[in-house]
Amino acid sequence: MQECLEVHLGYLKGQGMVTNLTKSKAVIFTRKKNPIKTPITLDSETFYTSETMKSWVYWVFDFGQSWSPHIEDVMCKGKKFNSGPKFIKIITAQVFSILYYCDIVWLSPQLGYQNFKKLRRCHYAALRIIQGDWRRTMSRIHLNRLTQRLPPEAWCKFSSCSFVIKLSRSMMPSQLWESFSANLYHNMRHQNPTVRDLSLRKVGKKVVFNWIGVELKKLNLKWFNVPNLSDSVIRTSLKKLFYSEYF
Repeated sequence: MQECLEVHLGYLKGQGMVTNLTKSKAVIFTRKKNPIKTPITLDSETFYTSETMKSWVYWVFDFGQSWSPHIEDVMCKGKKFNSGPKFIKIITAQVFSILYYCDIVWLSPQLGYQNFKKLRRCHYAALRIIQGDWRRTMSRIHLNRLTQRLPPEAWCKFSSCSFVIKLSRSMMPSQLWESFSANLYHNMRHQNPTVRDLSLRKVGKKVVFNWIGVELKKLNLKWFNVPNLSDSVIRTSLKKLFYSEYF
């Protein structure tokens, strides 16, 4: 790791760029519960690896890829608006857009009970503001029906199936489509393909293709290689499948 970082730093210097090592962070991804902080020295500056690292605006990576720090971060941002105005458009833009940002990457059925519990707490707090349920008299099922919002554990399945269908129709991004198509089994008797289970290779259940493949088996909609299928028909069919369980 030290040698790779030195090569990378040398490349940046060769391109005329300057790296601020005082603001740099490094995370070693491991299955160990308590990773050892490893010192890294670059240009006589020494810093230690940390357990979490924030990238861009919303991403918070942790060493065990549990996404718990990321969920805590988005919940803190969502709480800032939970005491604000009770307009649906504002709550959608300021809470749900942050809560489910890039959900296809981190929001999976294998996220764990505690993480889903935190997401549900923030999710339903926003719905109560929309409905003005200050005394918390409405049940969560009633809130779902009134606002037509899926709970986090159902939304991750709806979002994943919608993403895969769009990916198969547009074949973009190309690298992701090539990786996805390499794991498809297509049976001529059934129009929809099945996805190869990568957990057999001991890759893990958190791989996107693994948990998406489980949901694709439930789809009755013929979506694969159907040229005259519009986006509105796909979205309507997916809503009938997933929303019927809650509404």
